Amino acid sequence: MHYVNIKMHFSKIKNRAVFLILMFFICGHFNAQKKLVLTNETDEISLGHYCAFYIDSTKSADASGVYSEWTKGKFQYYDTYAKTFGVTENTIWCLFFVSGSPELKFYLELEKTRLDSIELFSLQADNTFKKIYTGGNKFPFQSRVISVNNFILPLTLSGQEQRYLLKMKGKYIMEFPLKIYSDKKLIETKHIYDLFDGIYIGLFILIIFYNLFVYLTIHDRVHLYYSIYVFFEGALVLYFKGFGFEFVFPSFPVLNSYPAILPAFVTITAVLFLFSFLNTKETTPFLHKLFFVSIGVAILSMILNLFGYESFSMMIVELDSFITCVIILLAGIFCYKQGVKHAKLYVIAWSIFLVGVLIYVMKDFGILPYNNFTCNTIQLGSAFEIILISMALAQKMNDYKEEKEQLQITSINTLIEKEKVILQQNKELEARHGEKEVMLKEIHHRVKNNLAIVSGILQIQTTYVTDNSLKQVLMDCTNRIKSMGLVHESLYRYENFLGIDFSVYLESLTGEIKNSYPKTSSNIKLTLAIEKIELELTKAIPCGLLVTEVLSNAYKHAFKERDAGNIQIIFKKINNTYELIIMDDGVGIQESKLENATGLGMSLIKALSLQLDGHYSFTNNKGTLFKIVFSK
Repeated sequence: MHYVNIKMHFSKIKNRAVFLILMFFICGHFNAQKKLVLTNETDEISLGHYCAFYIDSTKSADASGVYSEWTKGKFQYYDTYAKTFGVTENTIWCLFFVSGSPELKFYLELEKTRLDSIELFSLQADNTFKKIYTGGNKFPFQSRVISVNNFILPLTLSGQEQRYLLKMKGKYIMEFPLKIYSDKKLIETKHIYDLFDGIYIGLFILIIFYNLFVYLTIHDRVHLYYSIYVFFEGALVLYFKGFGFEFVFPSFPVLNSYPAILPAFVTITAVLFLFSFLNTKETTPFLHKLFFVSIGVAILSMILNLFGYESFSMMIVELDSFITCVIILLAGIFCYKQGVKHAKLYVIAWSIFLVGVLIYVMKDFGILPYNNFTCNTIQLGSAFEIILISMALAQKMNDYKEEKEQLQITSINTLIEKEKVILQQNKELEARHGEKEVMLKEIHHRVKNNLAIVSGILQIQTTYVTDNSLKQVLMDCTNRIKSMGLVHESLYRYENFLGIDFSVYLESLTGEIKNSYPKTSSNIKLTLAIEKIELELTKAIPCGLLVTEVLSNAYKHAFKERDAGNIQIIFKKINNTYELIIMDDGVGIQESKLENATGLGMSLIKALSLQLDGHYSFTNNKGTLFKIVFSK
């Protein structure tokens, strides 16, 4: 009996010990959770140092079930400003204890905006949880308690310790920078952020419109591509900061389900701008072909996103964007080594942007801490990038202007040199031309002299000839030779070797022919109606011979047995033809003689008409009318 009592006593002691140990661990765990006390002096505090987190892989637990997991020690305390869980579709729960006076106004801010749903629960006196807020990017923007891009929730304090459970779900990077602000500090902080975002937006708008203006002015497509690229890059940053949801599509939360679309467009437009800016097809042909792979992957990510693979498409487009940034940087370096001056600023710009992307990604995966710098490096990097690339564009324009001016100077110098050569050649040609003119002048002078000698010999010969018919033949030959000699004399006298003034020539020629027939021509009136026309040598000589032949025949035969008469010569230009008319009021020509004309004179007239490519005719109309029409 005594043994049994002793055994029962030890059993009670054992149960008490187990109970004490269990209570020690439970209480120890409860005490491990830091309690946040808010006072009048509290302006801003990082809630992450006071939070414990739990990952619900079932994605179906409720607040009470999760809280029971905390009592079992399943929550984990990280003591960091912001905890990053990477890309996960698990539900993340956050537990924190807060106490403060009911008169105080404090706000909970969740800075990360890429969350599909957020629910805040408060532990009630009956150990049940009451849902005090529901929101997220899957809900219309108007449902938010405070309409700003971040999630801001007012905290209701009761003077007693209050326990809150925060439930968060999303398909993008799950990170939770949590802060508690007093109402005054919240306004100040948001004011500073708004100023920074306003400067950023203004910078992008300025760059876009400036480059559009330049494009419309000089029609250089590189500025158009750059405007499009800057637009999508700015839209991307503002989209992920929640401004797109706030101002563009607040009533269409479904558009938050397509986060891969804008990054894909940024990649595509960045590559198109690069093609135009650095002419990669010529400078880096291998990388140029590789960029089409980047464009293809970007398009693939958009298609996957449209078919509902939100997380997977984001992973693909982020990897593609990073690789494309590296290739763009390499292309810029290669171009700079090849002597493209404006590629230097381009390389610096993409280096800064790439560093910003790296810092941001390292922050997302917990390698670097979350703070105001690391969470804004993409925004800062993109701002520096577009400024430096704008400077690179300006440098390209200056380089193009300098190259154009240099080309103009080179062209001017080349023209000057060519002009010098041309002037020298002109001088040489003028000298040769002068020599040729002297030579041609001398030739025509000698031809004229030789014809004059022949004509003189024939005239002398006529004085020894007693036969009148032979004398007449010699006289006709003399007139023909004089006709040709007058042409060469005109060329020699007027120094025009292309043609002669035919009106002056006919006046001299008709005078010579008239003087050849002193007995018959003294009482015959010769009238000339000749236009001032210049005929080339090939036309002037046969035309002059025709005049000689017809006019000589008129003096010899038209006025037999008459004391006086009239001869008229008309020469004029009609459109593109010349018309020569020689008519007299003599006895006319018998038709039988015209039809059976076999003499030398008529043979010469036919031959000369063919040489002029003209058509001649003889008609009797109160005398004889000779007419020939020939082309220029």
